[in-house]
Amino acid sequence: MSSFSEFLKTLDCQICPNSAGFCSAGQTFHMQGEDFDGCYWYYETDQFIVDIHDFFITKEKIVGSFSGLSHLFSFNSTYIKSANGECFTPYQTLTSNTLLVSSTEETSARFLLHGNSPFLSVGISFKENMIQEYLASSDIPASDVFFDTRELVTKPLELLANAILTCQMTVPAAQLFLRPRPKNGSVSLWTPT
Repeated sequence: MSSFSEFLKTLDCQICPNSAGFCSAGQTFHMQGEDFDGCYWYYETDQFIVDIHDFFITKEKIVGSFSGLSHLFSFNSTYIKSANGECFTPYQTLTSNTLLVSSTEETSARFLLHGNSPFLSVGISFKENMIQEYLASSDIPASDVFFDTRELVTKPLELLANAILTCQMTVPAAQLFLRPRPKNGSVSLWTPT
């Protein structure tokens, strides 16, 4: 079992046996707290974690950073389909069709999600070994790649997020669909057109 699965066991959540309408190649959990209710879906490989947050925020909720999760992944790009809130450091409004990029090295990142609103997002958390494999020959720091290109990749990530949200494939087709683009140049999900 992965360390991410172990991390999820520490949260107060229940496995959804029917995948709640998400791709059956991943795992879906129902999560509920005093200020939110909804489903969390994820699919994990040795290089990345793809996840979906589909929650209704019932009252204002402050969410902490990814601090303490650096052993699970290094960077996270989250395409927000629907949200109402703010990220405080650096300041950014969280609204529909925006991209939020964060690093597990950030210790001060905090988010405010406004109550009585939906929160739907698709995220990709990149593990250190994927970053090393794809950026090892580059002199550009990984943080620059993620933070400096976020405006350029918002539209392509919208296409990718929609494809992940509507994916109804089963294993093994879904595993092929969710794999990153191989270095040999063949086409996969990571190269939306």
